Amino acid sequence: MRRGHALEPYAAHVCQLSLRPLRLSDEADARVAQAELAGEGFDFLLDVRAGEPWATYVRRLDGFRRGG
Repeated sequence: MRRGHALEPYAAHVCQLSLRPLRLSDEADARVAQAELAGEGFDFLLDVRAGEPWATYVRRLDGFRRGG
């Protein structure tokens, strides 16, 4: 009898995760995620600066992706 992988029963519950750069329209959800995860000691918004406008933050991240 062939034995499957140990995680086989869980395969039906696995979803595909796709990551994309943050957009201007992501501000509300991203700030909620930052607040929730900060309580667990995790920074969701890497290198975000207090009081920084969202558009400035998104542009800065774009610059990092482009090697700036």
